[in-house]
Amino acid sequence: MSNQMHATDHNIELYSLGRLAEPEATRFEEHLLMCEECQQRLEQEDRYTKALRSTLADHAGNSAASPRRTQPRGPWSFANWRWPSVAMAAAAVAAIFLMTVNLRTPREYQELTLSAQRGSERDASRARAGKRLKLHVDTTELASLAAYRVELVNSGGDPLWRETVRPVGTSLVAVISSTLDPGQYWLRVYEPDSNGSALREFGITVE
Repeated sequence: MSNQMHATDHNIELYSLGRLAEPEATRFEEHLLMCEECQQRLEQEDRYTKALRSTLADHAGNSAASPRRTQPRGPWSFANWRWPSVAMAAAAVAAIFLMTVNLRTPREYQELTLSAQRGSERDASRARAGKRLKLHVDTTELASLAAYRVELVNSGGDPLWRETVRPVGTSLVAVISSTLDPGQYWLRVYEPDSNGSALREFGITVE
């Protein structure tokens, strides 16, 4: 993994939880030393994980400390015994939801359907700089495969992102987690184990 090929959200989440297996964890750490953007994304994930664990621990502690009656007393004793625990559980769920909203602000993606193959710039799909991209690629004319290798390169042919993507119906969905600077880019689709030429190539102009 080079410093240009950013880590996926899934791998960052697994690493923060200590569940990213080798050798991917080692590659991620090597990439992290050189990539400030992924360092910031990991810090955000760590804050979320820490806050979530703290809330769950507080809730567990409060539940353990709450007195529980073994013998109901009077007609309202069931409500007095049961509802505080329900309220605490609801409060914990609400706190987790608010942390998710505040710490994991939904990323804004620009969705593009790619249809133009490499040609002049006017044939390329156009995207706005500073937006993360969600790219939809029609696989109708491609050989039917269980998965494809998808790669994003800049105008000089340098790889910026790559993943193996499984099609859904007749479409591939490639989610580029990092933002792109203005310029010309190409999305290439390969057979999963191929080192040869791309099956398809689509132009993207970021403005």
